[in-house]
Amino acid sequence: MKNKQLFNLARKNYSSKKFQTNFDYHFDWLFKSVLTNKSSITKLFLGLNTGIFLYSWMSPFSKNRYESQSNVSFSASNFNKRDYLNLFCSIVGSRRLEDFILDTTILATLGTYLEKRHGSPFMFKMMIFAFYMSFCTSIFWVKSDLAKRERYRLEDPLKRNANIGATEEYKFSSAHGLSMSLVYYFILKRYGFLMTIPVITADLIVYGPYFMSGILNGLAWGIIV
Repeated sequence: MKNKQLFNLARKNYSSKKFQTNFDYHFDWLFKSVLTNKSSITKLFLGLNTGIFLYSWMSPFSKNRYESQSNVSFSASNFNKRDYLNLFCSIVGSRRLEDFILDTTILATLGTYLEKRHGSPFMFKMMIFAFYMSFCTSIFWVKSDLAKRERYRLEDPLKRNANIGATEEYKFSSAHGLSMSLVYYFILKRYGFLMTIPVITADLIVYGPYFMSGILNGLAWGIIV
């Protein structure tokens, strides 16, 4: 009985901002066992984002760059062909320089801060839900004219889409939904909902509804957690 009470007491000691459930405790143990204590979920997504960006631009030839950037982007054509590998790459990586800089900066600063404060289990669950929301919104908005922005147009240097139509030239690729989930969560918890309104407005104007998964996921986590 004494050993059992000591075991329960030790398990209760793990109830903190970093370990709210048994899943958090076991995930943290497994994550550090498979990798190292210096590893983090944030570094994992930073690596994915950096790798996809470098893959998009490593070729000196425009034809090869177009093929690489198409492979890490999601379009109406990919949706029709069920190219979900393209969808996965388009969610966790950015092919445009400004998107890459923004997402990398958010992950390296705010992501690192939140993971140190709340733990890797918290960051893992937030990123998984952000990925799921990005998956859903991408499929819903990929064919919508409301989601189209000139910044997403990717023209084929060989003009192979001339007979298909301009719709095929809109190829979405950015880790914006993942990174902005952290921003909205932080703003909501630190400053309240009203402070998120100007950020949401600017976000929808520049990035459009295609990447509104960051808004939905960040606010949901801020309200629930």
